[in-house]
Amino acid sequence: MECVFKDVPPASDSGHLAAFRLELGLPVWRYEVDGIALEKRLLLTHLQNTTYATYRLVAGDSPLQLILRPLVHIRPHDAAGECPASRPVPAHGLGESL
Repeated sequence: MECVFKDVPPASDSGHLAAFRLELGLPVWRYEVDGIALEKRLLLTHLQNTTYATYRLVAGDSPLQLILRPLVHIRPHDAAGECPASRPVPAHGLGESL
């Protein structure tokens, strides 16, 4: 089952969002610029404090470099929003260092 949302306003940091849809209840963003189309998908795993973000080139054959700037806010789930991390937190990436 696929759900498509039309006329979704672009994110504040990107004017290139072309579409947003749900596939089997999971979000998919499609960005387009200069003949290149990129899809972003997020998966939050059950009972784990983990989010997987995948990016897929769906149109265009130009070399592409994707630079990501993750925003991470680490705190206990029941702590106040301004609670600082009590210890260093490791980050892991597949194929690239973070």
